Amino acid sequence: MLKNCRSILLAATVLSPPSRAFALAGVVDNLDNVPEGLRDEYVQQGDKYVLQVTGFKPESELSALRTARDKERNDRLALENRVKTTFGDEKLEDVRIKLDRIPELEAAAEGKLDDEKINGIVEGRVKTRLAPVERERDQYKSRVGELEGAVGELTSKEKKRLIRDKAREAGNAAKLRPEAMDDFLLLAETVLEVRDDDNEVVVKDGTGFTAGVQPAVLLTDLQPKRPHWWGDSFGGGSGGNRDAQRGVANPFSKAAWNMTAQGQLMQSDPAKAEQMAKAAGHKEAATARQVDAK
Repeated sequence: MLKNCRSILLAATVLSPPSRAFALAGVVDNLDNVPEGLRDEYVQQGDKYVLQVTGFKPESELSALRTARDKERNDRLALENRVKTTFGDEKLEDVRIKLDRIPELEAAAEGKLDDEKINGIVEGRVKTRLAPVERERDQYKSRVGELEGAVGELTSKEKKRLIRDKAREAGNAAKLRPEAMDDFLLLAETVLEVRDDDNEVVVKDGTGFTAGVQPAVLLTDLQPKRPHWWGDSFGGGSGGNRDAQRGVANPFSKAAWNMTAQGQLMQSDPAKAEQMAKAAGHKEAATARQVDAK
């Protein structure tokens, strides 16, 4: 409360009309002429007292900043004048070429142009000609590296988005419980990949699940292992019937063996039929037998 009162009094003093007898100073030698109510707003720094106001800088600090700014500006102008005096209006690239030729010119000035010297001059000229090309090449290589990194990052993000989209689509079709969807998406990011040759989202090798199958088939593998993702909201009946109602039944599996459904799937979506057959432990859909199913 006291601090607020001091701030109000300070503002009133600063904003007071010029006719007042006391003009508030930023830096004073002593506090004798400062109103008693404002003395606490000054802090001693060395042999001076400085007014504490947000954003306020003493004249000494401002003068030092101006001096540093002027020195930097003058140094820059002096350097520009030296460069212009020495090289005129030549471009820096032309100056570099001339500098690269110095060894050649020194050798010629010695007057000893034997075979070894000539070879050195030739090599020097080649190096001189190649120097700007190599510098430009290095710049392009650096830029290409930056662009490749950016493309890689974008590609990684795009693949992650595609995996999540395909997994969510499969989860909705399989009637996953909403509260289980996040768990499935997290698992999908770990076990699924985007195949390079056709951009198909499939299970990776070495994940413990059937490699190469799509998210919908992955769910048929997961249903017996994570039945709580579907819950018991579909009523009684055999496990195979409940799976069929959930939309995740694998007709090639032992529990949901269904030759009619197998035939329909092989006609409507042969690729998915092969994936589901492999997920159920068969070599291929056409030779699947219930005794071999898992």
